[in-house]
Amino acid sequence: MEAFFVSLILFVTRVWDAVTDPLVGYLVSRSGRTPIGKLLPWSVLSMPLGILSYVLLWFIPHAAHSSSVGVPWYLIISCLFQTLMSCYHVPYMSLNMFLGGSERDRDSATAYRMSAEVLSMLLAAVMQGQVLRVYNREREDSCTDTDNNDELTFSTPSPSIASLQNTV
Repeated sequence: MEAFFVSLILFVTRVWDAVTDPLVGYLVSRSGRTPIGKLLPWSVLSMPLGILSYVLLWFIPHAAHSSSVGVPWYLIISCLFQTLMSCYHVPYMSLNMFLGGSERDRDSATAYRMSAEVLSMLLAAVMQGQVLRVYNREREDSCTDTDNNDELTFSTPSPSIASLQNTV
C-alpha cells in the first residue's frame, strides 16, 4: 500500500478517535446502573470485540492488493478498533472517580495505576527489543549460512540468488 494511503488511514483514524472519546464519555455517563456497576459493562463487552478488531487489523483480504479494496478495509477496521478501545478505555480511566475514600486515596490509586502503566510500557518495549534482536540474529545467521555453503556454487546463478548476491 502506498505511503499516502497509510498516512490517510492513520490521520482519519486519529480524527475518528478524537470524536469517539467524548461521545463514548457522554454515552457512559448517560448509561444506567447494572448489577455489576455503571462502567464495568462497557469494558467487559467492548474488550472481546476490540480483540477481534485488532486481529482483523493484521488480516489481509485477498483483494487488498488493490487500493480500492485495501484502503476502505483498513480504514473501517481501524476506526472500529479505535471506537471499541474508546468504549474500553474511557470507562477504565473513569473508575478512579467512583472509588470510595478521600481525595488523597483516589489520587494515590491513580498514581499507582499510572506508575504501573508506565513500567509495563517500558517492560514491553524492552521485551520487544529482545524478540527483534533474536529474530534479526536468526535471519542474519541463515543468510550467512547460505553465503558460506559451498554446495550453492553455480556457474550461472538463479535470479533469486543473483538478487541476494547483489545486496551484499
